[in-house]
Amino acid sequence: PTFAGGRPPSPYLRARCLQPSPPATTAPAALLALPHRYATIQTSYGRPSLNSGRRSARVAKRCLSSRPAAAFARTAVLTDVAVSRSFRARPVGSQVGSPASQASAASERAERATCVNPKTKERRRPLTRAAGRPLLGTPACAGATPVEHEIEYINTYRAAKHVMWVLRLMVRCSRRRKLFCFGLVMLMMELCFFWAAHNHIRKNDAGKSLAQTQRERKQGRSPSTYRPDYSVFNVSLPILYASSPGLLRSIPVSYQVPSHVIESGNYSSHYEGWDHQKDKPPLFVYNPSIVAISSDSDSQQDHNSNSPSLPQYLALFRVSSIHSCGFPTIEFWKHPTDFLGIGLLDENLLLVEDLVVDINQHLPRIYGSKIKLQDVRVFRIHGRIYFSSGIFLIPICIETGTLDNRRSLDFVKCEDGGSKTEVPALFGPNRMLRLFVSGDAVKLQNVNGKNFQFYESPSGSILFEYWPHKPRVVFEINGEEFDRSYHMGRGRGMRLATFGEMQEFKSDHTPSPRSKVASALDASLKTFIKQDRGSACCLEISHKYYKDLISPTIRPELSKRGSIFVGIAHSKSRHRMESTQGDRYNYLSRLYAVSTNEPYELLARSGLFCLGFSDKTDVAAIIGAAENYGNLTKRKQLELNGHTYNCPNIHFVDSLIGKAKDDSRAIISYGVNDCLPRFIEVSKQDLVRHLFLE
Repeated sequence: PTFAGGRPPSPYLRARCLQPSPPATTAPAALLALPHRYATIQTSYGRPSLNSGRRSARVAKRCLSSRPAAAFARTAVLTDVAVSRSFRARPVGSQVGSPASQASAASERAERATCVNPKTKERRRPLTRAAGRPLLGTPACAGATPVEHEIEYINTYRAAKHVMWVLRLMVRCSRRRKLFCFGLVMLMMELCFFWAAHNHIRKNDAGKSLAQTQRERKQGRSPSTYRPDYSVFNVSLPILYASSPGLLRSIPVSYQVPSHVIESGNYSSHYEGWDHQKDKPPLFVYNPSIVAISSDSDSQQDHNSNSPSLPQYLALFRVSSIHSCGFPTIEFWKHPTDFLGIGLLDENLLLVEDLVVDINQHLPRIYGSKIKLQDVRVFRIHGRIYFSSGIFLIPICIETGTLDNRRSLDFVKCEDGGSKTEVPALFGPNRMLRLFVSGDAVKLQNVNGKNFQFYESPSGSILFEYWPHKPRVVFEINGEEFDRSYHMGRGRGMRLATFGEMQEFKSDHTPSPRSKVASALDASLKTFIKQDRGSACCLEISHKYYKDLISPTIRPELSKRGSIFVGIAHSKSRHRMESTQGDRYNYLSRLYAVSTNEPYELLARSGLFCLGFSDKTDVAAIIGAAENYGNLTKRKQLELNGHTYNCPNIHFVDSLIGKAKDDSRAIISYGVNDCLPRFIEVSKQDLVRHLFLE
């Protein structure tokens, strides 16, 4: 059939209808020269479509006799814009894989990749996969409108193939059904266009929101448009500041993984002949716990004095040969080495001084009892510093040489004339930092386990969190008895003290998370233990940071509270989960809020999330070591339900405290894949958004 308006038929229709010569029209010369180029057209199976068999005769008869079908073919649906790019045939003599066909295909790919605007001839950069990909396979161009993207979609092979299938269906339809078929096809095409445009606009909006969030983070303020998204675990909290020390400076080079081994990745060959009796194990620093050691008034006084970096925080680290950095350590697990790292950090979370002690060697000698510690947390209770591990709570103090005259160390330095026992340094012995045990160790009675949390209520009660929820179990420790045991140990030899009866508060009330995890991930998340375990508790957040997120009609019990406690719990998979990097356990975290007075019940829970890897924007005291070990941690990513997320499969939170000098911010310390310590600074308002935002 001859097209109206002087337009030549499309290559596909010309081939199927056996029209060897173009109509006499005023079309461009390039289009009038088409017949010789389409003399042989090959299908995907490599055989000519134009044969002399009966099928071609039937096709020719149908094409020449079906005037309604030809009329429909004259519509804009089958223009060269929609089909010619996808069904471009090969010149005469060109075969599959020939140099001519390969050059033509390469030229077509290059034309698509450059994203040329057909109107302005402007070349646009294709968007990356992370920024959103087209639905039908063509590259999405940066700066293009949704309509331009949809035109690109229709130009793909898949779209053109579907159009031709619809046309063949229309040809086979009887005359009475053609109107119905035409309407149905138009409706389907409208729905497809609407869905594709809506999806692209949604991705564009998400990209703009992410860019705005990143700009606000660089400016050091919390994004005002931030909303929790638990379907992407690594997008958990807007991080305002981060620090990853990597290693403690006091650890000798002989106990570190050599840089050339990290760069080459030859871990197995390097440690193949490792002998625990004569070779030194590589040590890894992770699971940091942190506590502020200065009051607001003292910090402000030191800040205004234009003095050099002063310690604002005390941090404890696990220093161990056991790790999960991403290379096998079978021998290290058989013969583990565990030490305790102590560090003083300034307001930028950078190490000022540090040392390493063999705590498991000296504590049994000091207390005359078997004590073994691994993951250690540090707390400030009644103005003194304690560290805990398992069922033990031990008071400590430090001396810092010439820094002793700084008022910012009042909460952690040893009292003059008091009884104390030094824990000798294993690495980094100097007069600038020394660790002492300053009183009786407390051994908790009638409890078993680990990951216990200690904190003070606004009324001054000492609280011991046994289970975060399901059920929530909290014990209240008698403050007078607690202080008495501390002072008794200072007048004689150290010993293990025990408490009498502790008042128990138990609550089965467990509110559902305000933000649900995406339904696509539910199957994987059911494999996680439902009874969350303690990680860090508790940070007091005043009413002014969450008053805008609640109302007296929706949450009347919260609107009357002057403050709440916020903690972080962790959930571990019930068993080792399959992944491309081997079966292993996975860890996720959640926030929870509790009341500040009896019975210390649970008020709200967030969905599960993870905290991410360290990156190049992290401030580090030892840049090289932090970067090397940071690259090691990224060898093991979180995999759930067949999806890989850009966060570690193990992140273990140890502390959640308020930032010194800034009441609006909080600091979270956690270990990355049992390989690297990380400190992040977040907004208190962003924390409560996870808990109360509908």
